[in-house]
Amino acid sequence: MSTTAVRCRRAPDLPVDILADIVQIRGERPGTDENMRKPRAAFLVAMVLVLLASCSVRKTYTDPEGPVYSGDYCPVPAEFTGTLKVVSYNIALGEQTGLAVREFWETPEIRDADIILLQEMDAAGAGALAESLGYDYVYYPSVVHVKHGKDFGTAVLTRWCITSHRKVVLPYEDPVRKSRRAITVAEIGAGDQLAIVMSVHTETAWMNIDRRVAQADSLVRSLVGDHRYAVVGGDFNTFSWDAIDALDGFFERAGFIRATEGIGSTARWGPLGLFELELDHIYTRGFDVVEAGKVWEAQASDHKPVWAVIRLQETE
Repeated sequence: MSTTAVRCRRAPDLPVDILADIVQIRGERPGTDENMRKPRAAFLVAMVLVLLASCSVRKTYTDPEGPVYSGDYCPVPAEFTGTLKVVSYNIALGEQTGLAVREFWETPEIRDADIILLQEMDAAGAGALAESLGYDYVYYPSVVHVKHGKDFGTAVLTRWCITSHRKVVLPYEDPVRKSRRAITVAEIGAGDQLAIVMSVHTETAWMNIDRRVAQADSLVRSLVGDHRYAVVGGDFNTFSWDAIDALDGFFERAGFIRATEGIGSTARWGPLGLFELELDHIYTRGFDVVEAGKVWEAQASDHKPVWAVIRLQETE
């Protein structure tokens, strides 16, 4: 089923504990690139104002069964050698899909990815990107976004067979927009191995750290069966160092590692991209990390594609 909320003129007051987490200032952190060492007070105050101003949502898809879109555009499944490349890319509102396709073709770091995780997509954009690049895909929207009136959600693209897929609706409603985020989960068969892959887009700056970790917990709890191999990647909206540390700690306790740890800023925000943030991450379980990075020169979005080359851990 779906729910529709009426546009509002005045946003409700945010709870004090949420505001307290929003108005943190990130200080310098040892071993981090210069991009992440800027004061964040002005940015975070601006985020609060933006959230309070944009208080309407057109539709939220709360039915776990859909809507869902999928397609088969991979002519022959890729040969699996035990190593795979994963890319996560938040293409802002899915508006520059054509440019993103060109970036995938022309950028060695993300070209020939085995798995692509997309955020902020609509059905047409996800399908067009999968067809242009030659991937099988599945896409679940979360809401109809108020800015452009189109579906807004996450997708998984792969060069292998998608054996099953589902949507997980995340806990906690946005107190301003009255919407709920959802993620796309796909079971992928690579050779004789099965892996669970999740394309994630958690809530924005309004949500405090405890609730952000609770959303991650709902992802891990949704894993059914014995899944030794798992990839969880996307835009986690980690606006503070504490949020990153809390997520890292949670995933580590669940047997995951952050494959993209140490790559630095992954997104630009504000006038002229003044603020640089580390929002996008890839977590893995059952894999060793070969290498990881980001494509800072990418232009299709305010977020940058992040990537990791990972290898199956040998079973004892």
